[in-house]
Amino acid sequence: MPAIRLRGRRFHVATDDFFFPGVFAVFLRLVWMALTSVVIYFFTKQKDNCQNTGDILTIYLYGALGLTGFVGIFDATIAYVSSLGTLTSTHRRRSIPTLLAVRAVLSLPEVGWLVLGTVWAFRKSLHGDCPSRDLLLVRTAVISAWIVYGVFGAVAVCIFDWLGTSSVLRRSDSSRGLPASPSSSTPSLEIREANWHRACSILCCTSCRPKEKHNPDFSATVLAVSKIFAMFFSGSVDIVPSDIGAGMVLLSQVQGEQLKRNKHERIQSSGPAAVYSPCTAWRNTGSNGEHEYPSTNLGEMSLRNPANREAYEQVIHFMKFAMGPYGWPLFVFERLLTGSCRLIPHCRCCACLQSTDTVVEGDCLMSHCNTAAALSWTGLSYDDIVFATYDDSVMMRLPYFVAIDDSRHSIVVSVRGTMSLKDALTDMDTNARTVPTEGHSGFMAHDGILKSAERIKADIDEHDWIERAFEKARCRSPNHTYDLVFVGHSLGAGACSLLALLYRAKYPDLRCFAYSPPGGLVNGVCRQYTTEFTVSVVLGDDVVPRLSLPAMETLREDLLSAVSQSTYSKPRIFTFACCSACCPAWCCGNHLNVDPCSASDCLSAADHGQARMNNPERPLLEQQVLRGPGQSHQALCNTDSSTSASAMFSDGGGDGGRVIANEPDRGREVFYANYNLFPPGRILHLTESDDTSSCWSDPQWVLNWVPVDGMRTIRVSSKMGEHHLPNKVKRALEVAYNSS
Repeated sequence: MPAIRLRGRRFHVATDDFFFPGVFAVFLRLVWMALTSVVIYFFTKQKDNCQNTGDILTIYLYGALGLTGFVGIFDATIAYVSSLGTLTSTHRRRSIPTLLAVRAVLSLPEVGWLVLGTVWAFRKSLHGDCPSRDLLLVRTAVISAWIVYGVFGAVAVCIFDWLGTSSVLRRSDSSRGLPASPSSSTPSLEIREANWHRACSILCCTSCRPKEKHNPDFSATVLAVSKIFAMFFSGSVDIVPSDIGAGMVLLSQVQGEQLKRNKHERIQSSGPAAVYSPCTAWRNTGSNGEHEYPSTNLGEMSLRNPANREAYEQVIHFMKFAMGPYGWPLFVFERLLTGSCRLIPHCRCCACLQSTDTVVEGDCLMSHCNTAAALSWTGLSYDDIVFATYDDSVMMRLPYFVAIDDSRHSIVVSVRGTMSLKDALTDMDTNARTVPTEGHSGFMAHDGILKSAERIKADIDEHDWIERAFEKARCRSPNHTYDLVFVGHSLGAGACSLLALLYRAKYPDLRCFAYSPPGGLVNGVCRQYTTEFTVSVVLGDDVVPRLSLPAMETLREDLLSAVSQSTYSKPRIFTFACCSACCPAWCCGNHLNVDPCSASDCLSAADHGQARMNNPERPLLEQQVLRGPGQSHQALCNTDSSTSASAMFSDGGGDGGRVIANEPDRGREVFYANYNLFPPGRILHLTESDDTSSCWSDPQWVLNWVPVDGMRTIRVSSKMGEHHLPNKVKRALEVAYNSS
């Protein structure tokens, strides 16, 4: 940081972003010089074969070799200078813009020389009767050079800031010494909304069907997402994407040190754990026919308890149903070598289904491969499927199926998670809207997911799929009582949670298992109500259950704190990240010593959530975030606790940028107040055990009931995306069960 500007336009690169590209460019030039040397070696032996053009080719080859070597030395110089200093200390890199300008001038003779070689290689009148071997080598070298220049041109287009820049600098950022953008390039909020709307529309037009443009849900969703992006990215300091990546690496080290520092205190703390009321989602039927409930105390869940173990078996069992709607792509991805062969026994064509009452829509006509994958995951047969749809051609229409599970005496409604750009837009439509429930008021939920749930409910009610399933189950097993169970993963977990909420009045004994649900789904009052029938399962550092706009704002502040106090260069940070990603055990004892909050009592929101286990007197659910938007770890340590997020904005000038003033930013404060949403139900968190030491062995997992505050801070790690994959969640659940 700050970003480099060329002729008044901003690019998404800083002066310390040229180390790795420079090293890579030097490597490519060495390879190209080796190839040119081979051409020169063979050509000089048979120079006389090229009549009247041998001298021209010789001059071109030697000139290209010398020019490539000189420019390679210049690229190495740029890479070295770019590695100097730290993230915020740019003084030692002040010559980078000048070096880049000189490098741009050197590109002119390179391109001219390359044009000369291209003309000679592809005009038959010039190369005459040269041997085809020499001609092929020259053409290969020329084409390779054009490809390299094409890649550089594409990168230049990608790093150009098409949305403009923002010069709004917060007081907390200016106090860290972080740069702001020039005020002359600051677009208004309306312009940024228009830019984001145009960008989202262009992106969707490349992947969505033409009829989606006329879908009112699609247009409204794109507009809502554009407003959210415009508001969230307003007021940013002058940073580039690589600064965010470096900050993520630093913040992962900070959070790791904080967890280690507070682990001993949590273990030694005493006091009775808070206890939940009985949850119908974990209902077991004892030998006497009465309902038994496993322990849901905050803290570790022991599978040595028979009731806990039986309840946990339900989690593993219904996870297979949550994977079913993903169809054949997930099944083949999980089994790359044998997946297709395993689907063949379950594949059927439409004519084969006419003899059954199973209804399947939107599947492969000749094989029903998606339904075959669902049957392979769940172990069901076609007769167990009452209805299945895989049609996602319309915005906010999620694939789902209704099935009969005789092994658990349940009617299962399973909803698919995110698998397309339209699903991603649904995820990002985070506006809060009132849930239309009977007998309850004040329930608010994620607008995009609520619309998807209402669309599924309308389809189910129109055809009475659930009632048909109950009727079919009673005909098969008249002596058993069947329960209604909603399951889903990711976006499907959010949709099934809201479906359970909408159907609770009609089916009071229903249950819901939400695997990796969205973090910003329901408000506090609604979440408290869902604890009676919903269990959310979260694996490790999964980012989705922690993802909400207030959490992202907090992450932003933590990143800026880590970046501003870092004493390391960006190349060193990324080198450490690559080593730790290959195998964390190699980096033991070689951590980046960065801690933006040195006070021993400074806890992140996640630490406060874990500490809640040890203090049952604190309310189970606080209606506000422990650390408000805009309040970083540094702010927690160095500012008065009464200072609100809105008080961290100040007025005045600063380093060429405009700083927002003493009066609170009412628009941003109201903006985040409307997005203070939580994951549904009670949260069963699988955390990685400290006993895991090998890079290649499966980690061991510990089961913990955690409060909702434990999901209020995004955990930055290399596995924050991997832990969201449904096959990883299923595998972790099985490992935890087998190791207990």
